[in-house]
Amino acid sequence: MTRFFSVLAALSLCPLLAQAAPPAKKGAAKASKPAAPPPEAPAPPETGPVFVYVMPIVDGVHALADAAMDAGEKALKAALTEKSATLLSPDDPEADLGQVPKASKPRAYELKLTISRAKDDGLKAELLVASFPSGALKGSWSVTGSGAPAAELVEAIVPKVVADAADDLKWKAP
Repeated sequence: MTRFFSVLAALSLCPLLAQAAPPAKKGAAKASKPAAPPPEAPAPPETGPVFVYVMPIVDGVHALADAAMDAGEKALKAALTEKSATLLSPDDPEADLGQVPKASKPRAYELKLTISRAKDDGLKAELLVASFPSGALKGSWSVTGSGAPAAELVEAIVPKVVADAADDLKWKAP
């Protein structure tokens, strides 16, 4: 009976022993438990430099003033620069990308921004992102805004849609 209490006390004092299998009978071979494979480490985030080819902004409203379109272009370029993206030349983007060393693991994207009407006389910025030059779709993001003149709305919604896409695609500043 004393042995029972000493084993019980040892088990309660040592949680690892409490989980251990009962001892094998004499003469029985010990079964060894195969070692569990180590858990796979998560893939490292993509951290190479980001290059962006920006297509001309599409006026889905067909009525935006030149001031609003200019504000959209400036806001788009400023938001991309803030996210440490390098703008590729609109004339020959593949030549610009060809000069980047492959060892730096560059990532290139093609962006198409469309500004259209939203409910309540607002505007909607839709950003379509594809890999460049292969054109594989990476995603589509949209942001709406209302209650201000068109140029002010564009200045507010364009950086937000770029930030959303950059966060989802894991664009990191170096």
